[in-house]
Amino acid sequence: MRKLSAIALLVFLLLAFASFTEAQTVQGVVTGTIFDSTGAVLPGADVTLTNVDTNISQHEKSGADGLYRFSLVPPGNYRLDVKAGGFNEKQITGIKVDPSETKPVNVTLAVATSSTTVDVQESAVLVQTATSDVATTVNQTTITSIPLLTRNVFDLAFAAPAVTQGMNFNAAAGGARESGTTNMLNGADNNDNFGEGGYNVQPPLESVSEFTVLTNNMNAEYGHAAGALVSAVQKSGTNRFHGVLYEFNRNTDFNASTFFDNRAGNPNPQYIRNQYGGEVDGPIIKNRTFFMFTYDRLDLHQGNTNVVQVPTPSELSAIQNTAGTVAQQYLKGVSAKDVHGVVPGRSRQPAGRRRTHWLSQPI
Repeated sequence: MRKLSAIALLVFLLLAFASFTEAQTVQGVVTGTIFDSTGAVLPGADVTLTNVDTNISQHEKSGADGLYRFSLVPPGNYRLDVKAGGFNEKQITGIKVDPSETKPVNVTLAVATSSTTVDVQESAVLVQTATSDVATTVNQTTITSIPLLTRNVFDLAFAAPAVTQGMNFNAAAGGARESGTTNMLNGADNNDNFGEGGYNVQPPLESVSEFTVLTNNMNAEYGHAAGALVSAVQKSGTNRFHGVLYEFNRNTDFNASTFFDNRAGNPNPQYIRNQYGGEVDGPIIKNRTFFMFTYDRLDLHQGNTNVVQVPTPSELSAIQNTAGTVAQQYLKGVSAKDVHGVVPGRSRQPAGRRRTHWLSQPI
């Protein structure tokens, strides 16, 4: 009985989590109206949307108003096939669906005179008429080729219009504070609740398929975002195997020295940064199940030059002469001859020996 209760509780939690994550989704929407050659709406048409990379299809019928709608469309490249009795079949290719995007695709079917299929290449939408969202989308090619110093995909949010850097150096948009920015990863909440505008998980750059920033009038499904919605979607694999290995190195060879290091004649502090890893994706069961695996590692060896203000001999003497009893115990035996942590005095108190290495002659 206990085992059955535990299983029931587990199933309930999984369903609850699934419904929660679905409330904020990065799935796109493909919608439109089917017309005949006279401009009248065409109800009952068979509409099939197929992902050309995975060959997974979704099916709908146009309603009495000729409208069809695919509400949960994973980002990717698609083909739309439309059929209706007495009309030529029409195929529209080159449909690119971005995360959180509503893609309008209206279709006009001609009366059939023979068995004919019409192929149409989808063109870019110049004016978005299906939604009031203002979206900036960065595709995978740009993500992997753009020079990102930290290789952090969330830095791309600053490429969107009206997005600026807030007080915590995170993205802020539309005059709102950083706390009005929502970060999402694969449709799930990715907000750092302990910092304004921060995120919890930074995915490896090579694993990200697309990146979208919504900055105006987002759909109510997102919530929370008074300023901007920053959404990253990772790859899910296709019917073809794909992999990549990478390594990025930064070191002191081309780094300029700081003002204080130059003044003191010090060499550049050590700085060796290696970021390396790989990504592989492909089919497990063709047309049905896919995988993606990525590994990313960052090794950083960094030295620092610290500039510390120390008292001059006259200032040190004044401090010793005016110090109270407790302070004199700390400063007992300190002299301006102590340079770079050399403490010669056996007569020093233990507390003084631990702390007087902080004092040295000024440069």
